[in-house]
Amino acid sequence: MFIAGGIYHAEQTFNQTAAQTTSSLMTLACIGLIIPAAFNFAVKSENPIIDDGIGVRELLDLSRGTAIVLLIIYVLYLYSQVSTILRRRINVLSREISNFFCSFSC
Repeated sequence: MFIAGGIYHAEQTFNQTAAQTTSSLMTLACIGLIIPAAFNFAVKSENPIIDDGIGVRELLDLSRGTAIVLLIIYVLYLYSQVSTILRRRINVLSREISNFFCSFSC
């Protein structure tokens, strides 16, 4: 995107808030993938600190719990994005309507 955009635009801008939000979501997704993998690696290794009684069931519970937390965070992110877009469009629409009626009465 940056190379293709550089052909048409000398200087590119981006929304810092959106970049930070998507970066945070990407970090959470990576953590959500790393935690069950690290847990699996620790359980499968011959580490005496880890109890050998931990089985596949606990790993599945951890993976599903992580997936549920990530899904909830993603749904909240989508809700935030949709509500922001709707608020902006409603504000623009109300200004256009007031300008339209003001053109007749003003």
